[in-house]
Amino acid sequence: MSLAADSKKLLDVVVAAKDGGHRRDGQVEMLTAVSDAIDERRHLMVEAGTGTGKSFGYLIPAIASGEKVVISTATKSLQDQLGDRDLPFIREALAPTGRSFKSVVIKGRSSYLCQSLLKERLAEAGHSDQSDLFAVEEEPSTEVELVAAWAEETDIGDRDSLPFEVKDWADYSVSGMECPGRVACPEGDICFAFKAHDRAEDADVIVVNHHLYGTHLAAESSILPEHKFVVFDEAHRLEDTMASTLGAELAG
Repeated sequence: MSLAADSKKLLDVVVAAKDGGHRRDGQVEMLTAVSDAIDERRHLMVEAGTGTGKSFGYLIPAIASGEKVVISTATKSLQDQLGDRDLPFIREALAPTGRSFKSVVIKGRSSYLCQSLLKERLAEAGHSDQSDLFAVEEEPSTEVELVAAWAEETDIGDRDSLPFEVKDWADYSVSGMECPGRVACPEGDICFAFKAHDRAEDADVIVVNHHLYGTHLAAESSILPEHKFVVFDEAHRLEDTMASTLGAELAG
């Protein structure tokens, strides 16, 4: 069975699982074009209007291919939509067919809580470490105590999953340039950013943003795992982002 035929079959399953779902001509056309491009290992540009159902149009062929794929978006909102809604829905819809896949959302390092900085903030607040904080049978009250309590509960340490606002997230996060690396950092073994990248190694679909993918290219493809192909959604924003991550400025 060709990839296009297999993808159409899976699309029918996914659409049937959606309330009021139905095939759309533009979606099927896009799905077929993406499938053929994957099969033939060639580039493809697609312009899909509102209501086409483009995320299913590229996600389903990507999943059906069995290859490791990166999906890159321009906005966090689309990134979260893919990671929190579309991919879980497809996974659940396909489960009865025996098709399974793993997916993960990866963001820039500054989006993740830095365990080393948290330890510094706790020390400044008079706590020797997190165990000292939780040894006291009192509810966390200060900002750093709330962050420390959240750090004990969260699996991902992503700022966007923080259930409250902090005054300055920079107090708890570092950029890629500031991070000393897993080996050099005393908290490297429990680092949320490195854990996310570990999950990416084992994932079939990795969702990132354009800036992170540009950084990956600028770092000679050393940030993300090796993958067979990449889909750039919201590609109209790609040029400016790549220019900022890969370009150089000259001042006269």
